[in-house]
Amino acid sequence: MAAKVLENPNRVWQRVNILTAGARQETRQAIQALKTYLATQGGNPPLQLLTFPSVTTQLPTALTAGGGILYGVFAKKANTATAAFLKGNDSATLAGGAAGINARFTLPLLVANSEVFLTFTPGLVLVTGLTVAAETTAAGGANTVVGDAPSGFAIIG
Repeated sequence: MAAKVLENPNRVWQRVNILTAGARQETRQAIQALKTYLATQGGNPPLQLLTFPSVTTQLPTALTAGGGILYGVFAKKANTATAAFLKGNDSATLAGGAAGINARFTLPLLVANSEVFLTFTPGLVLVTGLTVAAETTAAGGANTVVGDAPSGFAIIG
């Protein structure tokens, strides 16, 4: 679990640019749109970049504890055909639950090298924390395995 440490947004956007250097143009445009929104209408808040590598464990990955605001989530699937569903929740321990009822978002990554960037404007308020998990079905199937697992990052404030 990472502690929440907010910093100058320019530093966060520099790291986002590095992490998405090979991303599709549409993805990079969506990220730029969020950056512009936050700078012009969102008060240019301090941010934190939370990365998550290959989400595969039986237990979800707790990214941060405590309240915050989720502005965006990027995920890219490995080069395999097996479907993966990245789930996120406002929790320090659970990302889904039975039939995914607790999930705040579910991102389908259905084909090899799929990528997605989900934007929340004005932001999704998190009371407890942000936890992610990846499973083989939207309703909750088995956890993904290393070869199929998505990696990515979340931008919080």
